[in-house]
Amino acid sequence: MKILLSAYACEPNKGSEPEVGWQWALSLSKAGHEIYVITRMNNKKNIEKYKKKKKLKIKFLYYDLPKILINIFSRKGKDNPLSFIYFFLWQIGIYFVAKKLTKKIKLDYIHHVTLVSLRYPSFLSLINVPFIFGPVAGGDRIPNQFRKYLLFKNRLFESFRDFINHLIKYSPIHYLVFKKSKKIICNSDATKNLVPNQFHSKTKKLLGISFNNNKKNMIKQKLGKKISFCFVGRIEQLKGIDITIDTFKKISYNIDNAELIIIGSGKHIEEIKNKIKNLRLEKKIKLINQISRNKLIQKFSSINFLIFPSLRDSGGMVILEAMSKGTVPIVLDIGGPGIIVNKTNGIKVKVNKNSYSDIVNHLSKRTIDIVKNPKLYEILSSNCIKNINQFNIMKKIKYIYR
Repeated sequence: MKILLSAYACEPNKGSEPEVGWQWALSLSKAGHEIYVITRMNNKKNIEKYKKKKKLKIKFLYYDLPKILINIFSRKGKDNPLSFIYFFLWQIGIYFVAKKLTKKIKLDYIHHVTLVSLRYPSFLSLINVPFIFGPVAGGDRIPNQFRKYLLFKNRLFESFRDFINHLIKYSPIHYLVFKKSKKIICNSDATKNLVPNQFHSKTKKLLGISFNNNKKNMIKQKLGKKISFCFVGRIEQLKGIDITIDTFKKISYNIDNAELIIIGSGKHIEEIKNKIKNLRLEKKIKLINQISRNKLIQKFSSINFLIFPSLRDSGGMVILEAMSKGTVPIVLDIGGPGIIVNKTNGIKVKVNKNSYSDIVNHLSKRTIDIVKNPKLYEILSSNCIKNINQFNIMKKIKYIYR
């Protein structure tokens, strides 16, 4: 089949959302399809370098809005409060790129894969080619009991996000996208609920992230003299960095040889440094700036636990990366992490009406119990490796294109 992918975020070896776009392009090509990808111009350097090295047959179409608009709306990426305007305008711009392509090539499908947010409609659905929307996300929200701990600007942002989500069902543009789509793929029930009921018959549920495992490098872990923990992600409240440190504090009181490595950067970094100092955890917590995806995956080989208590995450690619090395994840039962992790391969705590302190207590207690039972830890580590095959992208391709 000839398939056009809309992948705003699409780069090799980047992780997160760029990895989502990249894996769809790469895997559909490996499955024998003729793939065309529309993506941003700033992805070109990495893509063309990889493409030349691996001799890929994928055809990339690079598009960006004029530089003046990039400087206004896209500078600093998602940290720019006006970035959503750029995402929206970019979707309009690529309509004309795709329309031009369809005059030269008869496409079997147009498939929107990134950005993964349901809030950004794709105008490619208006082209007279079967259109697949997703997997898309965006319906998951931070539970109310955690919001009072957020900074005011973060609380304001979450309220605004909730309001925009509420408007989706009443948006004529979204209505048109849903109506024109052959299939709508959502990551969770929370996202599916944003789609009007009349379109639920063609709406399916499927987690957007995937991981293609290398069985040769998959060996279960064992607990050693040091019990190592790791947090990976943006250093901000949304990712649960405060829960991570408070949970580790309780763990370290009971396990003398525990250590935590925090990998990432973000706007909350100074507050976190002060928090670590005030809790007198400087000797047990190490801060590392961002590292390459390949180095990170290799590092997981020596990490026992990944603490990733994100308050709102539609995916959680880093969880799959950790599990591929037998690293046991510790998460909240929210969004993507709640789908990936179960009682056989990690620690997952239901949020429900539990308070912040309840969550910290549950996470720390369950972790301490596992550390005191090395055989149970090995079973969980082994199951991480076994279960990751459920998230193989080839299975998702067969599911969507069957």
